Amino acid sequence: MLSRLREHLGSAGLIVAIVALVAALGGGAYAASGGSGGGKATASAKGKQGPRGKTGKTGPAGPAGPAGPQGPAGPAGAKGDTGAAGSNGTNGTDGSDGVSVASEEFTGTKDGKCAGRGGSKFVAANGNTYACNGKEGSPWTAGGTLPPEETETGTWAFGPVEAPQLPFNEPTRMPLSFPIPLEAPLSGSQVHFINAAGKETIGVAEDPETEQLEVTEQLQPACPGSAAAPAADPGHLCVYAAAVLSTGFPGGAGPAAAVLGAAFNPALAEGFAKGAATTGADLGISLVKKGAKGWGTWAVTAPAE
Repeated sequence: MLSRLREHLGSAGLIVAIVALVAALGGGAYAASGGSGGGKATASAKGKQGPRGKTGKTGPAGPAGPAGPQGPAGPAGAKGDTGAAGSNGTNGTDGSDGVSVASEEFTGTKDGKCAGRGGSKFVAANGNTYACNGKEGSPWTAGGTLPPEETETGTWAFGPVEAPQLPFNEPTRMPLSFPIPLEAPLSGSQVHFINAAGKETIGVAEDPETEQLEVTEQLQPACPGSAAAPAADPGHLCVYAAAVLSTGFPGGAGPAAAVLGAAFNPALAEGFAKGAATTGADLGISLVKKGAKGWGTWAVTAPAE
């Protein structure tokens, strides 16, 4: 190979080529070493690295990182099989014999349990229990009648009348209805009409000498009230006149005394017998002129037992 180069370059040319080659090789080595002797020392140090030391202790755990986003819901699982039917439960018990408490109605016992009212009797293994009916609420009582010595009141009014009412003519009539019925009707001696003067009118007659009408009056102790505060003794109906206007006739009794009133039993066929039915009475007013009018109150008290 050198012979061929010598033939082309000659001796001088060959020398120049060799020097150039050496220079080129030297420059490459310089570049590989970093351009100084230190490069050789570094390469030597890396080539002579000693054995690896022991692994150090594990450091403390770091803080927990933030929770990641919730993942998508998984698919629904398959429906499970139907469970077996449970056994039937036992009867309710009172805690001793396994028998339910039984109840029955009863009218009362001789030893005073619910006497007169009745109620329910509950039978259990550990004894009997009673629940009594409550008392009758007011104003309704057993049988739906006014209790003994209890009083009820009301009002009445009439007029104006269309024609004069003479003593023996058909009187002007108006109803007195009892909200709570009496147990029994009242007789004529148990009903009273108290006029505006505070007296009971009991009759009317004509004085043969003066030919004037005279009304007989009397105080009635069974009627201790007034039109403003009606009251009656047990077993009596008292009708009070607050005012009766346009009464009396020329030549007859004065206006204050001329009115004649009576309570009639409307349950009787004739309808003119004094008294009161269990549900009320008819009040009749006589001795009034055309255009007369009046009003008042009443009270009835059930008889004592």
